[in-house]
Amino acid sequence: MGVDPSRQPPTYPVESATVKIKGEEDSYETDMDGRTRTVVILPGQKAIIVRPSGADPCNVDVVSKEGSQTVTVLVEMSPKIKCTLQPQ
Repeated sequence: MGVDPSRQPPTYPVESATVKIKGEEDSYETDMDGRTRTVVILPGQKAIIVRPSGADPCNVDVVSKEGSQTVTVLVEMSPKIKCTLQPQ
């Protein structure tokens, strides 16, 4: 039996990961649901750096707009860590 390439592996929240906006001092930790508290980011292109506990960091670029928006970053842990911005 082969592996069905159309099936996506299950995803799980990444708890206790450090999330940082490149160039800013503050960092945030994800909760058991893989979320951080609300973060205010000035408009423009930013790099979000995610460092899961015990793993190398990964980053993803996002364009921050005026007003509120939700950003979801998928962190794949194997075989090599990778961050992907997920559509809303």
